[in-house]
Amino acid sequence: MRHAAALVLLLACGSPPAAAVEPTPPGPPTLADLGWLVGAWRGGGFDARWLPVATTLWGVSLGDTGFEVNIVDDSDDAGAPAPITLTGLDGTTATQFALRSATPRVIELTDGRQLVRFTHQPDGLHGELEEADQATTRFALQPAAIVGVPALEAADRQFADESARDGADAWGRWFAHDGVLWRARPVRGSDAIRAAIAASPAQHTLRWSPVASGARGELGFTLGTWVVAGGSAHGSYCTIWRREVGAWRAVFDVGRPANAAPARDRAAGVPGRGSVIDGAQTSGAPQPVTCTRRTGPGPEPRRASGGSRAAPCCA
Repeated sequence: MRHAAALVLLLACGSPPAAAVEPTPPGPPTLADLGWLVGAWRGGGFDARWLPVATTLWGVSLGDTGFEVNIVDDSDDAGAPAPITLTGLDGTTATQFALRSATPRVIELTDGRQLVRFTHQPDGLHGELEEADQATTRFALQPAAIVGVPALEAADRQFADESARDGADAWGRWFAHDGVLWRARPVRGSDAIRAAIAASPAQHTLRWSPVASGARGELGFTLGTWVVAGGSAHGSYCTIWRREVGAWRAVFDVGRPANAAPARDRAAGVPGRGSVIDGAQTSGAPQPVTCTRRTGPGPEPRRASGGSRAAPCCA
């Protein structure tokens, strides 16, 4: 009996229970959290390809008459770390979305007015666009085969070779008359593009090579990497192409840095592929490429209430 009483007393006077350990809060989303977007997808009337190149996640959508280039990046235009954003470019305007959350099944992005949600399901990707005072738009994407276009990649390599040899003249030859070189202030038209490249003392030092391609109808794309010879500036790019009289011509080009360019490269003015998306919301009212606006790998855009800007339908 005394032993039992002693045991009770020992338990009552023992050390207090250890305080519960608070779980470590999850960190902010990273580009790796968006990895399940990578692959080829098909929706109503368009094909999409998502692929990481260098340090940027690229998404390219080709429709029957239009295209969309989506850039998901965790750095600014100088290559310095920055919150993850998605920028959608259609050759005419740009729309930026901030990544709000990302899990192995759901991604949410917002521009402060609209919310885009992707959900990864066994049968593909399901998307929703939520906007105040508007009915929710829903869409679905199914996995598709990855089909490259060797002839298009060969054309891109030839363009690169001629650029190294001829500089700005090659850019004037390879761009369509209504082509766009996307920068903070987009350069429009092959003559203007040639002049812009000619103004750069680094016009002969830019090298690039495609790593992926695809096509739908008369439109195609190449994704690849670029580097400035003799400097450490490098990154990735996307070129949209259009078939004209049996030949491919560039109609849109945009690039992203993979790191912060050294001061000497910034001073030299890295041409073409070191282009800018920061401040894209104030791109003005440029003349469009001869392609219908699309925004992201989703359904055709609908007009936002109270304005003429096409509302993005997905990331």
